[in-house]
Amino acid sequence: MEQKAFELRILLLRLAIIAAFVVIAGRLFFLQIVNGAQFRLRAEENRIREIPIPAPRGDIYDRKGRVLVRNTPSFEVTLIPEELKRPGEVLPLVGALLSLSPDVIRKKIEAHTNPAAPLKLRENLDFPTLARLCERLADLPGVHLDVRPIRKYPYGRMACHALGYVGEISEEQLKKLRSRGYKMGDLMGKEGVEKEYDELLRGKEGGLRLEVNAQGRVVKVLGERNPIAGRALYLTLDNEVQRAAETALESTLQELAKNNGSKTPGAVVALDPRTGEVLAMVSRPGYFPSLFAGGISVRDYRSLMTHPFYPLYNRAITGAYPCGSTFKLVTGTAALQSKIVSGNSSLYCSGVFMGVGVPFHCFVTSGHGTIGFVEAVGQSCDVFFYTCGYRLGIKRLYYYASQYGLGQPTGIDMPGESGGLLPGEAWKKEVLHDQWYEGETVNLSIGQGYLQVTPLQLGVVGSVVATSGSFYRPHLFKKAISPEGKVVRAYSPVFVRKVPISARNFAFMRQGMRAAVTHGTSTAANIPQVEVAGKTGTAENMPSAENPAGRNHAWFVCMAPYKKPEIVVAVCLEQSGGFGGQWAAPIARKVLEAYFQLGKKEEKKDGARVKVKTGD
Repeated sequence: MEQKAFELRILLLRLAIIAAFVVIAGRLFFLQIVNGAQFRLRAEENRIREIPIPAPRGDIYDRKGRVLVRNTPSFEVTLIPEELKRPGEVLPLVGALLSLSPDVIRKKIEAHTNPAAPLKLRENLDFPTLARLCERLADLPGVHLDVRPIRKYPYGRMACHALGYVGEISEEQLKKLRSRGYKMGDLMGKEGVEKEYDELLRGKEGGLRLEVNAQGRVVKVLGERNPIAGRALYLTLDNEVQRAAETALESTLQELAKNNGSKTPGAVVALDPRTGEVLAMVSRPGYFPSLFAGGISVRDYRSLMTHPFYPLYNRAITGAYPCGSTFKLVTGTAALQSKIVSGNSSLYCSGVFMGVGVPFHCFVTSGHGTIGFVEAVGQSCDVFFYTCGYRLGIKRLYYYASQYGLGQPTGIDMPGESGGLLPGEAWKKEVLHDQWYEGETVNLSIGQGYLQVTPLQLGVVGSVVATSGSFYRPHLFKKAISPEGKVVRAYSPVFVRKVPISARNFAFMRQGMRAAVTHGTSTAANIPQVEVAGKTGTAENMPSAENPAGRNHAWFVCMAPYKKPEIVVAVCLEQSGGFGGQWAAPIARKVLEAYFQLGKKEEKKDGARVKVKTGD
C-alpha cells in the first residue's frame, strides 16, 4: 500500500515537472518565435537612440537679394524621460534653473507618448540661464542641451504681415499634415509667405543614431544623417520701397493720432501693374515676428490679442471698407464703355443730384458748373458720377465692377485674403431680404453704401486702368533656390482676364487721374521728375461702436509714370478723418520717390505738408 502511494507521488511529481517544462517551452516559443521580432526591436530601441537634427528653414530675400529673414542658433533644453534618474532630485533642480515648476515638468512627461524621444522643456535660452545650466548639466541625468536654428528678422517688424511668422505645429494641423512628414514639435509657418510656402522653406530633418549605456550616456555614434536646409525664397518685395511705405505710413498715423486724440490703423500696397508683383505691403499696427520665433510668451500673446486694432490682422488683404471716390475709376470707365458719356462730353453740376427724388450732394456744395469727363475725374465731381451710375443702373455697374475683381479674392499667394463685398440686387435680396433701390446705385457709384474693398483690390483696380485692361494676379513669390544654388521653382505672371473696356476709354480715365495730380484733388502726390496720375477717395462713415467719432476712411490710388506705368500704389487710412488728398496721397508720394530713387530733394525744408484742395 505504501509502495503504491509512493509510486503515485513520483508519477505526480514527474507530471508536474513535465508540465512546468511545457509551460516554460511555450513561453520561450511565444517570446522568441511568436513575438521575437517585436522584443528584439524593443531591446534595440533601449540600446540605440535616434536624435533628430532640425533642418534650417530657408532664408527669405527681397527681389534684389537682400535678406529679410534668416536663421540664428538657439539653445534649448530637452529631457528624455526613460533616462531620468532620481526625478525627485532632478526635476526641482532643472525647474529652478529654467524657472519652471516641477509639477509642470511632470505633466509634460505624463503627456509625452514616447519615453525614448526628447521632450522640449525650454527653448531660446538667454546667456545667464545657459551658463547656469552648463554648470549643473552633469548632475541632471536625462537632461540635454541642444542647438537648433530659429528665425531672425533683421528689420524688426518690417513687412511682418507679408512675411508672417513660425510656430510649433498644432494637433489639428498635425492631423492634416502628418502624411507629408510633419510631426509633433515641428516648427511651421503660421501666417504670410512663411505659411504659404512652408513646404519649400522647412527643409528635411537629419538625425544621429547613437548607442547608449544603461545610464543614458553615449557609447558611440552608429550613424549620422545630415539635415537638408530648406529652399531660399526670393520675394517680389523691394526692400527700399517697403521701408519707404512703412516709414511714411507710420509717420502719418502718428500725426493723425495727435490730431484725433486716438490711434488709427492703415495699409499700403504697391504693385507692378505689368506683372502683378507686389513691391510693398504694409499693415499697421504691426508686430515683431521674432516674438514667435522662440515661442511667444503668454503675456506677449495676450497683448497682441487684446489690442484694439489687432496687430496680427493684415489690413492690406483682409481689411475691407467702402473706398469712396476711388470707385469712380470703375463707374467712369463703365460709363464710357456703355456710351453713357464720352471722354469729350460734359454734364452740369449744380451741387446736388435729384435724379431719384432724394438729394445727393456734391462735396463742392456750390457745384462745379459745366464739367467734362477728364475734369470730373480730376476734381472728383460727385454729381457727374452720380449721373453716370444712375444711367448705368445696378446690373451694368455690378458687371463692370466684378470684371475689375471686386467682390472676390484676387488670388494672391497669401492665406486669409478677403473678397470684400460687391453689393447688388441678388445679394441684397438674399442677405437683407429687400429689393435694390435706385438711390443705392447712385450711392454705390461714388464708392459708398454696402461696398467693401480691400487695399489690395483697389491696387488691382488701379493696375487694370494702368495697363488698359490687363488683370494680373498679384503675387509675392518670385523664385525658390535649393541649397545647391539651383532654381527649383519660379513664378510666371498669371494673366486673369482682359477687362472689357477699350484702350481709348482707359486713356480718358488716366487723363482724368493725371489732371487730379496736376491741379485737382491729388496735388499732394505731384512729383516734378515723374508724371503721376492718381485718384483720391474719402469714404464717409456713420458713428458706431468701433468708430464712435464717425471719422472718414481716407483713400488714394495712383500710378507712375503716367504714360507707361511701372508702379501702382494704393493707400487706405482707416477711421482717419480728413480727406484722401490730404492724408493718403502724401504717403503714396513717398513710396513713388523711393521706387524712382528720388531721395528727399523735393521735400520742403520746414517739413510743411503740401497744401491741397479739400474734398476727396
